[in-house]
Amino acid sequence: MIITNYKFTGLLSILFLLIGCKAAPVYNVYDVEITAADNVRLHQIERAILKGSRIAGWRAKPISKGNIIAKYFAKRGKLAASVNISFNRRSYSITYRDSKNLKYTVRDNIPEPSDNVFTEYNPFIEDEELGPAPPTIHKVYNKWVRTLEEKINLTLMNLDSNKTYARKIPKQPYRRSSCSDSPTTQSSGSANVSQPHVNIRSGASTKCSIIGNISQSEIFSILGKKNNWYFISRSQGNTGWIYAPLVNRSSKPTTTVATSVTRTAPPPPPPPPIVPRKKISIAVIKFKSLNQEAHEISLGDLVSETFTSALVNSSAFKIIEREQLDKVIKEMEMSKTGFIDTTDAVEIGKILHADAIITGSVALLAGQIQLNARIIDIESAYVISAESKTTRYTLQNINTVVNSIVRKLSSSLSGT
Repeated sequence: MIITNYKFTGLLSILFLLIGCKAAPVYNVYDVEITAADNVRLHQIERAILKGSRIAGWRAKPISKGNIIAKYFAKRGKLAASVNISFNRRSYSITYRDSKNLKYTVRDNIPEPSDNVFTEYNPFIEDEELGPAPPTIHKVYNKWVRTLEEKINLTLMNLDSNKTYARKIPKQPYRRSSCSDSPTTQSSGSANVSQPHVNIRSGASTKCSIIGNISQSEIFSILGKKNNWYFISRSQGNTGWIYAPLVNRSSKPTTTVATSVTRTAPPPPPPPPIVPRKKISIAVIKFKSLNQEAHEISLGDLVSETFTSALVNSSAFKIIEREQLDKVIKEMEMSKTGFIDTTDAVEIGKILHADAIITGSVALLAGQIQLNARIIDIESAYVISAESKTTRYTLQNINTVVNSIVRKLSSSLSGT
């Protein structure tokens, strides 16, 4: 009987320990720097925070200038929490307000609740007798707040000071491409595609349906061109459209120039032109999120956009447009796995006539971000530089790490 009681006591101890592991100190966010332009107004920042809250699943509304209340509900309202978001033009903070069924606990002298939205205690009621031990709460609350912080950071980073939020501009009705396009310029010659398989479409747009597929070994005729698409004819007589950067032309149209019969002395050769220093053309491919926590907050997108902004601000590089990059990836059908390897990255760089490609991966664990970046030279297919950085996850730290990598890249490629 004593042994039985001993085993029962041990099981209870394990059960209490497991229950206790779900509690954690309340996660608050203090003075996160807002790296926006100086001419960004306070109401623009408010709109961005409200948008980030909505993306994170929180219901938010402003209550006064520089103050927002956000609420989160789960399990059909059985679990809930609310926070205060205070902000100005330079920084913002997220602090606990109250909660429901989340085991919120203050260690010493718990104050009585006042006019909270829910039923649990508010730790921000001042009480001189409270001890130094921080309040605790179920760890799922901290996960909600971290997601809120990350989505707000993302919307603030993409805040465009040139936009106006004073009035809502009505959306124009969406018009689908006719997909029965005709060439706008004449072009001729034979060609083949640069990749093993490329889509043939019914019109000069990726919105048009795929009507076939052509292999690298097949030679076809070019009949005309519209924008960045070739109108082609196959040996079977079938016609369609192919994205121009994926085409290798084996012959170019010749132009006949009338010459005079009278022979005159050739003019002296002009002086050699002054060749301006070429800007290095570079493309940034989406970074892979290595774990679920990074994937949930779209950390790969955030880091990719940060790299693009840093490269533009450096004025040392020519950046490949995101729309052009996405078209090549879509036409080559490389995006099904969600990650592009080094070989595919080099192929994309060749098609876009880029000098280098930046890609890599990110992971987020226990508030720490690990960033791995590779810079690949397209001509040699070698990795010029590989950087791996680990730092505490904040928007400012990400900007610092990325700008450091871009400065090293600029120095290595320019030879300075």
